[in-house]
Amino acid sequence: MYRAIIVDDEADVREGLQLLVNWQERGFRIVGEAANGAEALAYMPIWRPDFVITDIRMPVLDGLEYIRKVRRQFPEIAVVVMSAYGEFHYA
Repeated sequence: MYRAIIVDDEADVREGLQLLVNWQERGFRIVGEAANGAEALAYMPIWRPDFVITDIRMPVLDGLEYIRKVRRQFPEIAVVVMSAYGEFHYA
């Protein structure tokens, strides 16, 4: 079973993603969630995720900078970017 986390500044989005998808059926277990990249980065050694789902625009540490830090510190972790923005050039 893969360990996954959800990083988004909107609690409704984090909760919705957990309810919308049957993660266990797909081989994933949600082991944590965070409201911004800084919070998620602090918990990475504890959660030890294999997979990260992150928003782009968040306060404190945005998704793009969070991804850069994850890539440097944990290059084995897969990252999926999600955004409600129509212009995906941010990614």
